[in-house]
Amino acid sequence: MNAPVIYRIHWEPGSDLLVGVCHCGAERAADDPVDLWTWLLAHPEGHEPR
Repeated sequence: MNAPVIYRIHWEPGSDLLVGVCHCGAERAADDPVDLWTWLLAHPEGHEPR
């Protein structure tokens, strides 16, 4: 059985920024949740793990 793929988007308190975290460990900040979901679902395109 494969492990579930987990994507997270959290809000940076005190700002308008959202931070998307991919299951590979890559992170990206944006103020538009659609941009973050597009980036997350494009994995591995544009992702560089920590």
